[in-house]
Amino acid sequence: MKVLVDNSVLSDAKVAHLSIESGPPNTNRLLTIQARPLKEQQSRWKQDQIECLPTIARLEQKGSLSLCLYEEIIFEKQSSGQSFSRFSFGDLFSQVDFIRLPSPVRRGIFFPDSVLDPRHQLGLSHFVEWLCEGYSPRILRSPVVERVISAFEISNLQDCGTLKKMCRKVSKKHYADVFHLWAGHVNNIPWFLTTDKKLINLADQHHRALGRCVPISPEMLLEHLGVTERDPMPFEYGQRYSLSGNTE
Repeated sequence: MKVLVDNSVLSDAKVAHLSIESGPPNTNRLLTIQARPLKEQQSRWKQDQIECLPTIARLEQKGSLSLCLYEEIIFEKQSSGQSFSRFSFGDLFSQVDFIRLPSPVRRGIFFPDSVLDPRHQLGLSHFVEWLCEGYSPRILRSPVVERVISAFEISNLQDCGTLKKMCRKVSKKHYADVFHLWAGHVNNIPWFLTTDKKLINLADQHHRALGRCVPISPEMLLEHLGVTERDPMPFEYGQRYSLSGNTE
């Protein structure tokens, strides 16, 4: 089974980081492992979703599940100051071999500068608004566009009515999320794995009107797969460890 992964999940999968601590005078600084603390405002629901991620990572490594990304999710992660790196420390998904899906339509073909916009969500939302209200098939006859656009993208633009129908169900602040769902829809991906409860509730409210790719939480995904046992978290919340693994 293939699942498209939201940036909210990628962010929540980062459960620890390396920290440099100052030692006594005239001693070397100490490199330690700092686990992410449990935030007071974090709901029990969100904590439950995070604690499902080690199991999901293991299922991917066993070949029972395929986790997918596409360029807009990658741009979103990079714009938040994070990068993709195999074996990134403290990342539950560091050993996941993500499948890269094609974007329904590459934003950079039409608005190359917007891809570099640090306000990524705003740039993508404006692109979706343009696709729904400003796009004309005549632009495909531009020599610049003709040289780089794929048959897959042309097919999706010809069926842009699907995206428009999805967008009519939501406010413009959700356009970026709808584009992610459209990406899953055109790539025949059934699930969009997210820890954004508002998006899950929005999809439930509109029941299948947001395309074939349905937002699902980590906990719901494991229930769907019939997986009841949970792998342990690698670190305790807020705990500091030495590199040998001992708590401090």
